[in-house]
Amino acid sequence: MRRWWTLGWLLAGLLLAGCSESSSPGSMIGLNSGNPLESDFDEGLQVAITFLDAWENQDYNTMYSRLSPNARAAYPQAEFTTIYQNIWEDLGLSQISWARGNVTAQGTTVLFEYTVEFQSATLGPFTDAMRMMRLVPTEEGMRVAWSRMDIFEGWSTGTRLDVRNTVPTRGNIYDRQGRALADQNGIAVQLYLTRNDIPNEDACINELIRLLGREYDDLRALFELYRLDTLFYAGELDQETYQANERILNGTCRPTRVGQRATRRYFGNAAPHVVGYVQRIPADRVAEFQALGYPPDALVGASGIERTFEDELRGTIGTRLALISATDEEIRVITETQPTPGESVYLTLDRDLQAAIQAALAEAYSLAEPTWGQTSRGAAAVVLDVNTGAVLAMVSYPGFDPAVFNPDNPYFDSASIIQGYNSDRRAPLLNRATQGLYPLGSVFKVASSVAAANSGVVPLETVLPCNAQWFGGQFGDSREFRTNWNPQNEGMIDGKMAIIRSCNPYYWQIGVELERYDPFCCPITPVCWAWVCAPGLTA
Repeated sequence: MRRWWTLGWLLAGLLLAGCSESSSPGSMIGLNSGNPLESDFDEGLQVAITFLDAWENQDYNTMYSRLSPNARAAYPQAEFTTIYQNIWEDLGLSQISWARGNVTAQGTTVLFEYTVEFQSATLGPFTDAMRMMRLVPTEEGMRVAWSRMDIFEGWSTGTRLDVRNTVPTRGNIYDRQGRALADQNGIAVQLYLTRNDIPNEDACINELIRLLGREYDDLRALFELYRLDTLFYAGELDQETYQANERILNGTCRPTRVGQRATRRYFGNAAPHVVGYVQRIPADRVAEFQALGYPPDALVGASGIERTFEDELRGTIGTRLALISATDEEIRVITETQPTPGESVYLTLDRDLQAAIQAALAEAYSLAEPTWGQTSRGAAAVVLDVNTGAVLAMVSYPGFDPAVFNPDNPYFDSASIIQGYNSDRRAPLLNRATQGLYPLGSVFKVASSVAAANSGVVPLETVLPCNAQWFGGQFGDSREFRTNWNPQNEGMIDGKMAIIRSCNPYYWQIGVELERYDPFCCPITPVCWAWVCAPGLTA
């Protein structure tokens, strides 16, 4: 009995001792931890500075070491580091900087106010102001009571950051008279045919050659892919061209269906090699364009003017960074810039002249299919303003449909069409006027005519034979005779007609005459550099 009485007094003594310590602040923390925790204002200030300096340097180990034990328990180091790394990558950050605001104490908590400025390739520079870091006393000293809100106010569990870039309206491309070559708000008119409905297929195809700039054999092959009662897509026209030719089309082709779609429209496929086309960002350049603020599904200029003037045509991309709740409600917009439309580009080309030359070449190749069209891979034509040097037309044949590269195209299998362009031996994507490498050939005939006329040896009025063959052996040529490109004898012609006919024998004979005039300057050769030998033109 005495033993239980003694034990009771001992327990009472312990309880009294515990109650006597409860009057000091923080005593409950001291009871649980063994030592009372006290706030240290100066240490809290230094910890905040160390934490933010480490963020500037992407030193996530130092940042994590300054977190409170509770924060470390909630966010393992790998997760903490990933959060910051993702922010850096997703926003395209190149650097951040911070500025200190007010620092105050609230009980044992130090409140550190700061502003962060972000340098983002995706969003541009932006600032998130009046951030508040909370530093609390722990057994390790003052530490950051960290959460995602220390990055962006309002960012908590269940919310997400939403980055959106808006590509503005793309600029147009115009010809010298302000007529559209590429229209961002264009309307394309789609022609769908059924062979049974066409009164005369050849007449219809010949009309489409003119309107679509395609060859007879290509269109004939397209028609024969389908049964007589099958509806098929034949091509599309800009609205202006369709309206001007609607009556003719209804008479020759009788389209079964005519559709319309809003798209970046290229007028009559005029100058596709010059104007170029747009397409989705190539897979190997996605990172490059995203760093410039492009959404991954944006359309970009891939060739011609569309590519060369991409920055001007694109305009300024709009950006927006917002916090979104779990229910897809917007909590707050952190930063936002409005898009500005692209600028239009004006060319010296004349749209009508360009279209006329393209149509003429398409018709010529269609007519020449049984003869030289079988071996000729293509042609080019350039028309210049002799007074200014401005390019009025630049045609490369065969052409292509620039719309096929736009994902909104109406083709059933655009990938196979593009593959066909790339594998075609005629290289339709090649701009022969600027990228082709050819011997000058008959260009020298102009120089020879000028040299011969200027020297007075062979005036333009001089009449010479233009026959299928020229017998140069009698003049010392290494070959007995040479053959003109035209197998028909054209008889006697003068210098003007020689240029028009591009008559080889006429110019070979000019070489003979100039050699007689000055044999030391211009010995007889199949291609005589007459312009070097002529008096008045020598250096």
